[in-house]
Amino acid sequence: MLILISLGIFLGITLSKPNNPLEPPIHYSYSEDNDYKYVSVEKYNEDKNINKNNSYAIINGVNYYSEEFISSLMPSATSITIKDSIMFLGKVIADKADLLSQRVVDEGEASISENTTDAYGNTHVNAIKMRNENNIVFSLDEKYSLLKLKIAIDESSANDDQCKITILADGKEVKTTPQLDKISTKEIEYKDLQINNCTRLEIKCNGNWHIYPLIYDAEVYN
Repeated sequence: MLILISLGIFLGITLSKPNNPLEPPIHYSYSEDNDYKYVSVEKYNEDKNINKNNSYAIINGVNYYSEEFISSLMPSATSITIKDSIMFLGKVIADKADLLSQRVVDEGEASISENTTDAYGNTHVNAIKMRNENNIVFSLDEKYSLLKLKIAIDESSANDDQCKITILADGKEVKTTPQLDKISTKEIEYKDLQINNCTRLEIKCNGNWHIYPLIYDAEVYN
């Protein structure tokens, strides 16, 4: 009986002994201020701060990095944006967008026509209809570098009148069209106009009084 009890104690001690007492398991956790710490219960029995400049953990197969560690990898002026649980380093590139979906800060006397027809019988949905001395200004919040659009002349325009369209980015001229008229202008398309991440995009019309240019299929992008 004594031999059996002694053997049982010996086996219990042997089985419970750590495989490597000098390298106990490390358990990762967060402190109240979300700093990374580790706990090594068998050896330290307390939390130990780790070097934030090199702090990184793998938990359930997912890599976690401290903010300080990420910050050390990039210039101090680099912005961090978190969207849909994804972290973006640097400026977030905006997706292509319809120009008419952007905020209008000054509509002047321009109008948005839900359905209009040009001089060649083509129907356009959501077109900007302009006339002499009209302008419309969009706020783009420095999100876009390029612009594309199409221009035609409304069917109600006078045959002999002419006009020009000018596009400005933060007051600087980007493009001015040649003279447009109802007879010879079927459709003009401009692509990749450099608007250089402007804050304000302005479209102006100058010419005779009875010609009405249409601007449609306008998009801003990068």
